[in-house]
Amino acid sequence: GAFAALIGMLLAGAVANESLRARGWGVVASLAQVLSPVKNFEPFGKGMLDTYAIACSVLLIAVFLLLAIRQLDAQRLRG
Repeated sequence: GAFAALIGMLLAGAVANESLRARGWGVVASLAQVLSPVKNFEPFGKGMLDTYAIACSVLLIAVFLLLAIRQLDAQRLRG
């Protein structure tokens, strides 16, 4: 499941961003760019410290940690 999510995020940033902007869906295209790990780590590969990339990475980490906590809590309550 995690590998499929990673592949989905990679494709979302690369392909969907350009095609969504061409259709006029700027907000959805921006969301696709936030979810793309390739776009977020691109400045780090060049040696630059980009606060936008850091914020996007922290946001993704926080979302997936919250989802994991909810899943563990639901399993705990079920017994």
